[in-house]
Amino acid sequence: MPVSRHPLAGPVPTLKGVGVDRHASRRLRESLTLLGPNAESLVSDFYAELVERFPDAARAVPAGVTGQEAEFLNTLWAIVQTVDDEPTLVQKLSAVAERYSRFGARPEHFPIVSGIVLRTMARHGGSAWTTELHSEWSQTLRLVGARMISATGGSPPKTAPEKKRRS
Repeated sequence: MPVSRHPLAGPVPTLKGVGVDRHASRRLRESLTLLGPNAESLVSDFYAELVERFPDAARAVPAGVTGQEAEFLNTLWAIVQTVDDEPTLVQKLSAVAERYSRFGARPEHFPIVSGIVLRTMARHGGSAWTTELHSEWSQTLRLVGARMISATGGSPPKTAPEKKRRS
């Protein structure tokens, strides 16, 4: 299997000549489609854990869970639909980041939210949620978070990525 890099990784000087994984967006879309039938439950479980574990981060949810369900899913779909179109993705992520920063979201919230998204997806994906999907989404959310933080003029927090936990 040839070596490739994530579409959101951008040019990496030490990886000169390493191409972008052109199948990543397809795998991400398929995995999100897999979770689609449980979308309402996935979103409510995500917000329930966010509010329970990190009340300060939950302040970035201005209108309550019901007002944010569509936004949450639309953001995930925007990521997988535009992962190969960096200018469009950056524009969408910048708008989302700006909106959440107005409600108090800070750079240190992005790894928290990413971890909760991953755990929620793993619970709802069941046996179809593989280690490979977890890794791919983990990398995607880390890169998306970095782009969103950058869009608001912040610096990513100096923390290690969260490890996958068994439910």
